[in-house]
Amino acid sequence: MLLELPPGTPAIYYHEINFIVEVISIITFFVVAGILFVRKEGELDIARRIKIGYAFFTIFYAMCRIFFIVAVWYPDETWSTDSYDFFVVIGYFFACVGLTAMILVIEKYLITKTRHVFTIIGIVMCVVYFLSILGILTQHVALLLSYVSSPLLTVVMVALYLYLAVKGAAELRRKAIAILVAIALIGVSAIVDGESMVINAGALLSGQDLILDLYYSIPPVILMIGILIFLKNTY
Repeated sequence: MLLELPPGTPAIYYHEINFIVEVISIITFFVVAGILFVRKEGELDIARRIKIGYAFFTIFYAMCRIFFIVAVWYPDETWSTDSYDFFVVIGYFFACVGLTAMILVIEKYLITKTRHVFTIIGIVMCVVYFLSILGILTQHVALLLSYVSSPLLTVVMVALYLYLAVKGAAELRRKAIAILVAIALIGVSAIVDGESMVINAGALLSGQDLILDLYYSIPPVILMIGILIFLKNTY
């Protein structure tokens, strides 16, 4: 869900099978986080700290997805743009915190040359979202930021892992490439779950609820594949 969903979103969205699959994907994220928190025998402190940063990323991204669901479900028949935007902004806040946590451990332990520049950018974006949640800034400002923050922080992560894939040792290079694939899948999931895709699919498959339901189930499936690849190469 990269952009705000307007009124008229197909009623089946986040209902039926696709809702169940979405819940399973969220649970998968929490399970992955739990696994990452478990200390392996003989694990170095630095490796553990990196894993904890990754675990926080998975937790906060799961929270992001939860609030996207709340945004769609909460208004119900009394659809309110304000309430929808409010929950979407909370979702973006959690996504931003998660991405920033992941960038932090990369800059702190893997690529120190960047001097935490990207982490600081992420923190500033998180603060803007938080101020919007508190009502100090308008939700419109936060939603405009969402068009930039998630893609920007994702590009930053991709760039950092590309650097590791090119400059790292053999094992680190292999894992960096695999994590790049995982990030790409998570990004594809977000795009397929974006406003234009959701609305266009609803219009194209109008009256074909089962097919539409299965289509809306694709993003969380892609998301689960991505996070499992991520787990395999970070634990």
